[in-house]
This record gives sequence, C-alpha cells and structure tokens, in this order.
Amino acid sequence: AREICQLAELETEARVQMLDEFTENSDNLGSTEVIVSVAVLLTATEEVSGNISLTNDFLNVVDNIINVNMETLQESQESSNTSAMILEAIESVAEDIPVGN
Repeated sequence: AREICQLAELETEARVQMLDEFTENSDNLGSTEVIVSVAVLLTATEEVSGNISLTNDFLNVVDNIINVNMETLQESQESSNTSAMILEAIESVAEDIPVGN
C-alpha cells in the first residue's frame, strides 16, 4: 500500500500509468491496496477529464480494481465505501469524454 501512496506524488500521467501497472495483477491486491488505489485514482480525475489517452488508462485501472476477488472488494467496501468512490471518479471523468460523430 505504501508504494501506491507514493504514486500520488507523481505527475498525473505517470500516476495513472503506474497505478494501471500496479493493479494489473489483481490477485496481489488486498482490501488496503484497493482502498489506497481508489483514493489515488480520485486524485487524478480532474487532470484525466478530457484527455482520451489518460481516460483509457484510468478506466483500465477501474477495470483492474473491479476484477479483484469478491471478498476483497467487500472488505474494502465495508471499511471505505470504495464503490461510491469509484463511481464518483467514473462520473467525473465520463462527463468530459469527447464524443465523436
């Protein structure tokens, strides 16, 4: 979890990309890592909005977190309401996704 916390100090692009790499193997994530990953992800929403490349990486992180085993997700939900935090982040980013014709 400490490694994930340190990502918050990086520039947004590096933060999201490193978070994507860190969460890629969801088998290694416990409830603490899920909680911290979601918190760090929330710190990037403002800068990610409107940037399609960062939005893709951002959504990959969300997908990685959602793929964590159910028991771990339940633990993180019960202690920190992570599902609401994830939805808040998605809503914030989705508002500014460019829609093509």
